[in-house]
Amino acid sequence: MTAIPYLLKELNIKHIFICGISEHLLLDTNANILNSIDKNYRANTITCANPAYANGRYFGKSGVAIMWHKDLDNLVEIVDTYSDRIAAIRPGGNIFQRIMTIFKLS
Repeated sequence: MTAIPYLLKELNIKHIFICGISEHLLLDTNANILNSIDKNYRANTITCANPAYANGRYFGKSGVAIMWHKDLDNLVEIVDTYSDRIAAIRPGGNIFQRIMTIFKLS
């Protein structure tokens, strides 16, 4: 999550309206950080369901999020994927179109 200053800069400089993120350190304890980095962006965050514990810390195995500009709020519907590795939104209520970000282990 140390790339947040860079992410915020890119979102604003390049006028990005939708951004997908995969981050293995995205845990329940820091999931809301993406909703608080900029008042103009919202996020649908899916955290790791079973983080590992080692050396007094939890480590996520997956975590995904989709961020969108607040101007799209009335067009974005969050889709429940029933997975801790997939975040999805449906823009404009079109049931045939979805935007997803997926965490895939290599």
